[in-house]
Amino acid sequence: MNQERMALAVCEDDEQDRKKLLSFIVRYQQENELEPSPPLCFTHARALLVSEKARKADALFLDIMMRGESGMEPLGVHAARTFRAGGYKGSLVFITSSDGYYPEGFEVEAAHYLTKPFTYEQFCEAMRRVLKNIAPPERFISVPVNRAQTRIPTSVIRYVEVYSHQTLLHTMAETFATTLPLNELEHMLGGSPFLRCYRSYIVNMDHVARLEQGGFLMDDGSRVPIALRDMQGIKERYLAHCFTRMRKED
Repeated sequence: MNQERMALAVCEDDEQDRKKLLSFIVRYQQENELEPSPPLCFTHARALLVSEKARKADALFLDIMMRGESGMEPLGVHAARTFRAGGYKGSLVFITSSDGYYPEGFEVEAAHYLTKPFTYEQFCEAMRRVLKNIAPPERFISVPVNRAQTRIPTSVIRYVEVYSHQTLLHTMAETFATTLPLNELEHMLGGSPFLRCYRSYIVNMDHVARLEQGGFLMDDGSRVPIALRDMQGIKERYLAHCFTRMRKED
């Protein structure tokens, strides 16, 4: 199972700016552990306005000035107004060569402006504001417990261990015992923030209080060991996860 998935749409009629923005999106997804998801791409506001998929996007990147019937027109502003009037709740990011349309941005509650020529760092700031408006859906796994399927939110799982021929899911409220093999459960959890840190343990890095000499101290005071032979790689993955989380929260 992959990480968070964002639906983005780009409407930019300048080919060079469009390609740059698309490359920034791919880079950002890779660096922030987001599921690769190619954005919807439009070269004119007309195509954007008739797209049902665009109306469901988490964020729209709109060039303000685009070629219209009378030359360059503020078609991005018109599209933003039309989307908001239709009930669009996602984030709007304007792409512009000047600051002349800031009042219109307030009117449609734009999340950010990217002023040409924009850098990757400026794009990241726009994405930071976009992410503030996106509440990721709760993820669940379904496991057999006492011969019945039980849905468990992944966010409440602190760690998983194999003990006495059972796989134990230690959550914030209780512990669930299942017959699922740890390898199968690891696949269901789908990677970060979950990390296989020992042959019989999977840890949720979001519930780690700190990294200690021989393992992880969890936020409930319990300790989870780290395999000695994989110690360096596990530490690096944990620190990378912490860095990514801090960037998202900044």
